[in-house]
Amino acid sequence: MKIFFLSGLLFSLFCTSSSPFLNTNIKSVHWHLVKPLPVLNPAFKGLYQGYFGQSPIEINLEAVDDNGIASGYSLHKGLKRPLKGTWEAISNSSKAKFMLHEPGDNKFDGHFEIQIDSVTYEGEGVWYPKAGSGLGEVIVTIKKQ
Repeated sequence: MKIFFLSGLLFSLFCTSSSPFLNTNIKSVHWHLVKPLPVLNPAFKGLYQGYFGQSPIEINLEAVDDNGIASGYSLHKGLKRPLKGTWEAISNSSKAKFMLHEPGDNKFDGHFEIQIDSVTYEGEGVWYPKAGSGLGEVIVTIKKQ
């Protein structure tokens, strides 16, 4: 209700013949629909191959939705682990940041923080081991196949 009152007040202020804001030389008004800025393309879904340190890894993103939820699995040295997490666009960039977590019930579980470019579909980031595992962080590089 307040919005309608304020809209009417502003309309009467700016659009009356005595308004200093009214340009009487205007012959017509042209309305342009403004499209919202596109959300970063969630076409990140698919198979990525690359390296976990020096050894090959596959990350398959099976679901990447518009609400920032991502899931899939990783395959490294024969160990297939489910991944669940989030993704978000990085402002002023063509990249998105993925935070993907393994379940935690395996001593080799941890989580990935990877940035993937929406133009080249190449990504890089770090895998962090779960706390107390005694394992170290590992650099990850991937490319969509």
